[in-house]
Amino acid sequence: HIALLRQESASGFAIVLVDTRTRAEHVVRTVVQLSPVLIPPALDWSPNGEWLVTSEQPVQGTAPAHLLLVSPTDGRSWVITDPPNGSAGDLEARFTPDSKRILFRRGGHGELMVLSLNGTTASAPAPVTFHNGGVRGFSVSRDGKTIYFGSQRESGRFGIWRIREGETVPARVTPEGLPAISPAIDPLGRSLAF
Repeated sequence: HIALLRQESASGFAIVLVDTRTRAEHVVRTVVQLSPVLIPPALDWSPNGEWLVTSEQPVQGTAPAHLLLVSPTDGRSWVITDPPNGSAGDLEARFTPDSKRILFRRGGHGELMVLSLNGTTASAPAPVTFHNGGVRGFSVSRDGKTIYFGSQRESGRFGIWRIREGETVPARVTPEGLPAISPAIDPLGRSLAF
């Protein structure tokens, strides 16, 4: 199966599962994102196949987007983050390869955060990066020990940065003058697309 988002209205998105053999579609649930042009809802499938993670903006005015853990079988969902008021919320969520943690961006120009899952509950998010000029896209190595992310960091241009397990300061991967965002590491860990 493939999970995808289908925009159904100005702010409504359906999470759709498509059977790759028969092309049959099944709508799991819908989510609301009040400013989808700027920040579409997140969508990722856990590597163990048990969960989807997405983001949804509560309909009450200017409340920030929070993350939802969604069952792909019946569409039941659980809110797993509570971002602070005044921020864009929790966005761009991705599971780690072991399906036990979720990485996400908190805020429009925010930091990279991580939370741990225990069934349908989540730990309090912890920051992975500090003092970044915004995170735009990220990818995790297959062993889960290295995170690549796009950020302005302390320069005026976006670039790809790497932070390894146990490190607190990221290292720039792309040359200084090359603007880059949204990295994707290949499964063997030898090449990086952005």
